[in-house]
Formats: sequence, C-alpha cells, structure tokens
Amino acid sequence: MHIYKAKSQFYNNMISTEKAGVLLSKALRLKQPKPFDRIGPTMATLLENGEGKLSELMGRYPSQFTQFERQLIAVGETSGKLETIYASLSQWFSTLSKIRTQIISSLAYPIFLYHLICALLPTVAFFQGKSSLTQCLTIIGVLSIIPYLFIFLIPPITKAISKSGNSFIAGMILLIPFIGKTLKKFNYALFFNSFGITLNSGINIKRAIELSASSCSNTFIGNKFKNIGISITNNGSTFVQAFTQNLGNGELEQYAMAYMETAETTGNVGDMATQLGNTYLEESEKEIKTLATIGGFLIFVTVAIYIGYEVVSFWTEHQQDTLNRIGG
Repeated sequence: MHIYKAKSQFYNNMISTEKAGVLLSKALRLKQPKPFDRIGPTMATLLENGEGKLSELMGRYPSQFTQFERQLIAVGETSGKLETIYASLSQWFSTLSKIRTQIISSLAYPIFLYHLICALLPTVAFFQGKSSLTQCLTIIGVLSIIPYLFIFLIPPITKAISKSGNSFIAGMILLIPFIGKTLKKFNYALFFNSFGITLNSGINIKRAIELSASSCSNTFIGNKFKNIGISITNNGSTFVQAFTQNLGNGELEQYAMAYMETAETTGNVGDMATQLGNTYLEESEKEIKTLATIGGFLIFVTVAIYIGYEVVSFWTEHQQDTLNRIGG
C-alpha cells in the first residue's frame, strides 16, 4: 500500500475512534495500515508515559509525518477539534492517492506501446539477420529497463533538489512545453488545497502560506508562494496583491486572483482556496490524460513509420535481387 493511501486510512481510523470516545493511546494500538501498525503502539506507550502530545511525538518520525501534518494536529489539540483535523488530513491524502493512481493509469497505455517497440525493433532486426539472438535479447532488456530507471531515480533526485533549496532546475522544468503547464497547475492545486485546510484549521495566514508552500512538489513554485507570505508581512499587501507581485498575471494566475479577490471580499478565504485547489486539480488531471494520449499517439506513429520503412526496404531489396538475377 502506498504511503498516501495508508495515511488516508490511518486518519480515517482516527476519526472513528475520536467519534467513539476511544482513548488516543488505545486508538493508536488498534489495527492500522503499514507503517503505522509499527509506529502506533510505540507512540501509544510514549503518550501513556507522558512524553509528549501526539503532534510532538509525530516529530520523532519525520519520514512518516510531515511538518504540515504535525502543525495541523497541534492546532487540533489546542482547539479540541482533532476529529475535524483528522477528516481534513484523510481527505487530503485520499486526493493525493487518487492523483497518483490517475497518473499511473494514464501512463499504462504509453508504457505498453513503449515495451511493444522495445520488443518489436530488435526482433525484426534479428529476423533480418542484422543482429544475433544475444544482441536482440540484450537490446530488449536494456530498453525495457530505461523507463523504470527514471521512475526510481526521479523521486530521490527531486527530493535532493528540494532539500538543496536550488529552484533553478525546478524553474527550468516549468519551461518544458505541455509538461511545464501541467506541473504548474498541479502545484497550484497542492498549494491552494493545503492553504484551505490550514486556514480552516485556525492557522494564521502567514504560517498557512509557509506550510502550504512546503507542500508544493516544485521548489521554484514553492519559493514563489513563500514570498507571498513575506510580502504580506513586510509590505502589508493583500493576498491578491502579493500573489500578483510574485507569480505574475498570466492566464492561470488570473483565474486564481478572481477566486481570491472574491474570497477576500466575503472573508471566506479558506473554503474558496479549497475550491480553487480542486479546480486546478481537475485541470491538471485533464492535462495528464492529454499528455498520456499524445505520448501514446507519438509511440504509435513511430511504430507505424518504422514498420512502413521496413516493408519498403524489404520490397526494395527483393526487387533489386530479382533484377540482379534477371540481369545476370
């Protein structure tokens, strides 16, 4: 089970126990998805020994609980609204899990076509006598592994870039046609959904912006959002003014400003931010599907061109051989 799905289930379980009035230490000892089945009992013992609140104990497991989660839980402990916080976190990680599933589903067909090409091209070359069986199998194996190397290498590389604070590379990625726009929408979705959750939890706007910016997967965009909080604090700007100063006035940004101007007028910033985040999320999902469709089409066209080329080459060689025999 992926960590997003596990977290969604974990917080959903915590909602049930909180409603039922089960002691927190007992709730943590109940059956939980991995890795919380191992962490829960340990945290329960620490709670019983008075070694800290839940939010403080979460800090001992930074690989499992983000600062975003810990801060929200701390707010819930202070306000007495842990059930609401659990519900927000469960929904948040459920959304992230669905996004991940959608990406995998969208990439399934292009990856299938890619593997088809990996098998087809070396096999054709083998039957044409252009390569040995060993060479054929080696090429198929190497080409088949390449996508999975990217899958395994991209997360640690992205994490390393994020930790280094170097946003230059992250900014350059946003300039890639189609992919950059999709990443931008996706990161806007992450920020505004997080922003809505933190504000509705009672966190002040400066801290809410800081936490929400840290949820962005792209460091360049995350830093831009952090600058919004700085502008609000130092210059007394409104969110919309600071947003325009730091992220510009493009098509995507105008959409956000329209929402947030209304939110500032009505005072309903948290709910409007969540709605905006969901809108960006729907748009990014559409973009992902479009990219997957384009990728699949390009692979299909590549296969078709290659097959056409081989057919023409075969008949050309066949005709040439026939003419040579006649001429001989």
